[in-house]
Amino acid sequence: MPTRPLDYEVSHGRYAPRYHVPAVPRIGRKKALLIGINYSSHPDARFRLKSGVRNAQEMKRLLLSHSGFEGNNIRILTDDQPENIPTKDNIRVAMHWLVEGAEHGDTPFFYFSGHTARLKDVHENVPIHEGMCAMEYMGTSHFSDLTAPGIVVDDDMHNIMVKSLPSGCRLTAILDCCSDGTLIGTLFFEILNSLTYTLPQTSPSL
Repeated sequence: MPTRPLDYEVSHGRYAPRYHVPAVPRIGRKKALLIGINYSSHPDARFRLKSGVRNAQEMKRLLLSHSGFEGNNIRILTDDQPENIPTKDNIRVAMHWLVEGAEHGDTPFFYFSGHTARLKDVHENVPIHEGMCAMEYMGTSHFSDLTAPGIVVDDDMHNIMVKSLPSGCRLTAILDCCSDGTLIGTLFFEILNSLTYTLPQTSPSL
């Protein structure tokens, strides 16, 4: 299997990795999944947000006006409406929709504005996962466990939206939340030729 060449260049006194990645032609379909949650029904007012829904709506307007997306290829889930609400089940269904039928050259787009939680196995004392908090999440902490209701675990996100993509299909993900660097399951990823590349924890500091 061909490997991607990697070298380092000095940037602001630090070594930074430089990847040589050929561009993927943007000739395929554009689909977008946008999720914005204010947690307006959460019993703890401190957990509620003011701009999650607005951020998702603004992103939709941006995609329609400047990025060549069509309205029928954008799905938006927000908790300010009676339908298309961002429950855990609806988010999982929508993630499958985003990558369903993906082909070479397609560019699925994922956006999330809301809370995340660091998750631990019930038998462990340290967090081992990250997860998106769906609208039904009623925890009051950014630390939880894998069995908590309303958590979309990072492994599920990675398996649905990353591993399933075919060669030449690139996912763009914008995560407006805490722990956004690891939420889709890797510290660094680039979807190209059906490979997911991870930047090791031991690499020089960026």
